[in-house]
Parts: sequence; structure tokens; C-alpha cells
Amino acid sequence: LLSFFNTLLVFFVQEFSEKELFFLRNLPLTFIKRYLLFISAGAILFIPELIYLVIYGINDISLWQVLGFYLLFVSQFVLCVALSYTPYPNGDAKKFLKLLFIVFLLVSIIFLFSDMWVLIVASICVSIFLLRVYYHKYEYMN
Repeated sequence: LLSFFNTLLVFFVQEFSEKELFFLRNLPLTFIKRYLLFISAGAILFIPELIYLVIYGINDISLWQVLGFYLLFVSQFVLCVALSYTPYPNGDAKKFLKLLFIVFLLVSIIFLFSDMWVLIVASICVSIFLLRVYYHKYEYMN
């Protein structure tokens, strides 16, 4: 749930990078380097949540679970970045929030019936697929 509170930041960061930093698309970066940029942005963004979980949650859950939740936050963030490049939102914040709500419901249902690590791997795989397909096809529309 914490990872979806920061998802509107994804929309605005992506909008800023496509409008103001459009030269980034022309840099000779491989797909893996671009994907690692998205992962590192998510990892930096969720450091406060990690600190909170370590300080206040360490009595109730293990360190392994804290790491799992942090990785879940980051993987969900990267999934939201990948969703922002799909054709549906196309620069519209309302459509993006509708899409994220549907994804949030699906992720919640999957989280109820499976392990957290399965959800992390599934989120990473789906985000890789979506970015591979839609990143270079994306053109920001005003």
C-alpha cells in the first residue's frame, strides 16, 4: 500500500523527464542501464519507508521480511513507471490514477493468495516487458 502512495510522483517525474529532459532519450544507454536507473530512483525514493520499517517494525517482523517489503515497494514503483509509458494514460493524470487503481486491486488480490516474493518477481517481469515494448514507442502528448 505504501508503494502506491508515491505513484503520482511517478507520473510527474515521467512528465518532467519527457518534457524538460527530452535529450535523455537520445543518450546511448542500453535497456538494462535505463531499467537500473528506474530501479535506483525507486530505491532512493523508498529509503524513508525502509528506515521506518527497520526502526519500528523490527520487533514484529524479521529483517528478511523488512527487506522483502522494501523490494516489493521498489518493484511496484518500477511497475508504475512502466505503466506510465503504456498508451492508455498518455499524459492524463486521471487515466493514470484509474489504471493504478485497477493494478492496485489486482496486486492486492495476488498478495492475498501468494507469497510476497512471487509478487516481487512478477512485478519485475511485467515491468521489464512493458518497458521493452512501450518505452521507445512513447511520445508525450500535451
